[in-house]
Amino acid sequence: MTEFFLHYLWRFKSFETKNLKTLAGESIEILFPGTYNTGGGPDFFNARLRIGSTLWVGHVEIHTRSSDWNRHRHQFDDHYKNVILHVVQTNDVNIFLNVEGDLPVLELNGKYDNSLWETYQRWMKDEGREIICDLQPDQLEKVVWLGWKDRLLVERLEEKSKVIWKLVEDVNGYWPEAFYRRLTANFGFSRNNEAFEMLARSIPLRLLKRYREDLFVLEALLFGQAGWLSRDFEDAYPRRLKVEYQFLCRKHSLTPLPPSIWNFGGVRPSNFPTIRMAQLAFLIHQSENLFAKVLDIQAIEDFYKIFNCQTSEYWRTHFRFDNESTILKDNILGKGAVESILINTVGVMLFAFGRFHQQEHHIRMALRIFEYCKPEDNQITRKWSNRGPGNHSSADSQALVQLYNKYCSCKKCLDCVIGHQLLKPEKINDSSNS
Repeated sequence: MTEFFLHYLWRFKSFETKNLKTLAGESIEILFPGTYNTGGGPDFFNARLRIGSTLWVGHVEIHTRSSDWNRHRHQFDDHYKNVILHVVQTNDVNIFLNVEGDLPVLELNGKYDNSLWETYQRWMKDEGREIICDLQPDQLEKVVWLGWKDRLLVERLEEKSKVIWKLVEDVNGYWPEAFYRRLTANFGFSRNNEAFEMLARSIPLRLLKRYREDLFVLEALLFGQAGWLSRDFEDAYPRRLKVEYQFLCRKHSLTPLPPSIWNFGGVRPSNFPTIRMAQLAFLIHQSENLFAKVLDIQAIEDFYKIFNCQTSEYWRTHFRFDNESTILKDNILGKGAVESILINTVGVMLFAFGRFHQQEHHIRMALRIFEYCKPEDNQITRKWSNRGPGNHSSADSQALVQLYNKYCSCKKCLDCVIGHQLLKPEKINDSSNS
């Protein structure tokens, strides 16, 4: 038996709650089990209990054995002076606060279905399954998943918001710069994410906005900072870019990145960093005050219009400098790429901005984006194939990733709504009989 399991029993009242009595024979009515405390101090804060004829409001402490109270030295800790009930698996020593009998004790031994403990033990010992509860499609009620999915999505976005807030702090509170850095990194997608992030740090948004109206100058700045304009070229266009960048480099004291940071191997030509760079330049060129526009959007479809960027003429016949393609391409940012930007940049930034400034309409728009975008297909979401939750939108995908990373892989089944659902005695019996 573990304290963590006893916490679960008390938290969800997964034991016989009728005719409860303290070891002294007083009746117990659980009006509110308390707020679960994962930090220091008593296990549950501000519980409301009726013990005998008296209504008590205070803390609840839980142990496998009552003697753990002394072993944990609670008798010397003032945080435990307001404990109104000591819940234990086994009472092996009489514990009191000031005088004998002043701390009511509830012994849980024999008051819950032992199959819950047996199932939980089996889950904890099972190392062969990545999803140890082995959830089946018919075991999860839809209404249970919908509520849990929303909480998981918000959990994940709150974690990502902390990263955004740190980024905003690093750029002196200038949200457009933080958005630009996040967006630029997103243009690298999986293979060149870090390289694009380095690029954004090397050339601030304010400098790009200064030359926003001239697409050629924007390309010179971006391609030059990427380290791609340091060699000799055959084509006239990159030669002109090189001359322009050399002038800008001296003027603004810029230091280009090493070309070695960019990955072309294993990347389709349409996703080459050169093409993505040209699309980013076009987006900056056509969008004045981009972050402000994103904040003002009211309809999901309008995001697609903003990010419907293409490239300059040169990149419609080239994938790399001096390497002309026989296939004419418009190189418009595809819907899948736009949705990646909406999920990984726009949605996260809107949520973080809304939380930071306590503006609910931005939070709601962020959540709408995740519900609107198509489900993501990745290594983690595929683990849930043919299982109960389903993956029908990016909100589902983000929730499934959070569920696996923060609950399944950590074996925190007792904190998981699905684990709670499957630990119900009737679910356990149905599973064992099938």
